[in-house]
Formats: sequence, structure tokens, C-alpha cells
Amino acid sequence: HPDGENFDEKNWIGSLKNFQNWDCIEFKNPINIFQFLSYDLRKELFVSIGKKILYTSTEDFDYDLYEAGMYRIFELNDIPTYMSRIIQNKDADCDVFASVINTEDSRNVFFNCQILRADGSNEKPSVMIHGIQKEFRKCKYKLKINIIIIGYDIYFLSNDSVELIKEKYNSQSKREFDSITLQHKL
Repeated sequence: HPDGENFDEKNWIGSLKNFQNWDCIEFKNPINIFQFLSYDLRKELFVSIGKKILYTSTEDFDYDLYEAGMYRIFELNDIPTYMSRIIQNKDADCDVFASVINTEDSRNVFFNCQILRADGSNEKPSVMIHGIQKEFRKCKYKLKINIIIIGYDIYFLSNDSVELIKEKYNSQSKREFDSITLQHKL
């Protein structure tokens, strides 16, 4: 109970009778309620909940294109420690997606990226970036790399979720879309 000159023990004891007014003051070594389940039941639970977006990030990256056919590797070093543990856990079955965007005008180059991750490896994945040009020119680019990691939330830590609202479109005339004229050549 609280100490002090203005402490009224009788009122304090009376307040303990109404548990709906109680509030947690602190946690000491909290344990996730799902950790009490067996491994198989816990796995069945997170698989039934499904995969979710566990992590998103946008990183700046300077890309020097100085030789035809070259590529650069972007290491995912800024991922939080808890996220690294989840990625490295096979039960989480994580998929990593990346996109690369040039922040400056670059009409003569486009960028392709691939996720590098050895099968069965506990290493963090990395992103291989290729700058592709019709005619090679040395250049420096300022890129933004968007990272999305999707997997099972095996520790049930995330409060984020995604809701998909799907509306099916039923056209009265299915030929309507066959007659759209393109504004640009493909």
C-alpha cells in the first residue's frame, strides 16, 4: 500500500474490493499466455491465424554503377533484434519482399532486386540490386529500398493486422473492357 502522511488505510482497503478499478503497476518477467500451450498447439494456432506483415522499412542507399553487369548487395542490418530472431526461426516461415526506387530522374536505367537467402540458413537475408541500362554509362544513384517482411507472428508480439476488403465487380456488359483504347504503346 502507498506510504505518506495523507494515506487513509480504510479507504485504500475499501478500494481493493472493486477489482474493476485495479490497474497494473508493473510487470516482472511477463510470459506470453500462448507460451503455456504445447509447441504443436501453438504452431497450429499461429498457422490458423495466418501470415501477417511483421515489419516494413524504407532505407536510403547510394548505388554506384561503374561497370557493366555489376550488382550491389544491400544488407538488412537495421532490422530490430526481435525481428531478426523471428526471421531466423523456421516456424515463422518469413517471406521478404523488396522494391527499389530511384529518387532522382533516371529515364535510361531501371533497377531490379532479388532477395538472397540460403535455404536452411540462419543468416539475415540481403537484397541484390542490379542497375540495368540499354547503353552502359557510369553514374551514381540515390535509391530508396522498401522492405516488407511477412510471416507467422510466432511470438504473438505484433498488434498490427491487415484487413482485406474484397468487393467483386459484376459488369452488365463484359465487352465494356474489350474496347478501351490504350493511350500509350506497350
